[in-house]
Amino acid sequence: MESAGSSVMFAGKKLKVREVDNFDFSQVRLVFFAASPAVSRSFAPKAIAAGCAVIDLSGALDGATALVPEANGERITELAQPALITSPSAGAVALAVALAPLKGLLDIERVQVNACLAVSEQGREAVSELARQTAELLNARPLEPRFFDRQVAFNLLPQSAVW
Repeated sequence: MESAGSSVMFAGKKLKVREVDNFDFSQVRLVFFAASPAVSRSFAPKAIAAGCAVIDLSGALDGATALVPEANGERITELAQPALITSPSAGAVALAVALAPLKGLLDIERVQVNACLAVSEQGREAVSELARQTAELLNARPLEPRFFDRQVAFNLLPQSAVW
């Protein structure tokens, strides 16, 4: 993994980031996957098999329960153990938090939302693609999309599903 060997601060302590390949998941009870979808798909099943609760931020895991603590956090007690939880997209979290106070007060049947989401939600490779496309367009060079199937630089794209 790219981060292995680097350090992060947690609770005022500097911690070294280790490779996940040989990690013994039986030594922990909760695992956060804040990595690429490929990493989550590869290692979350191992963590669950070891009895860990898993919180995945990639959105790549089928069968994960989407939780927003401010909106439906009470559902955590209903989950099978070990639990597999995903964090919805930033737009979905914002909507859930905004609607949560209305729960029980109104019978909401439908919500229609137009959201402008950041390319960065798709990860580092997406941000690199945006930077490359921007440089190519500003230098009047032809554009060949690689990560995305179309131009994202200087663009708003209609999208109703995951890229």
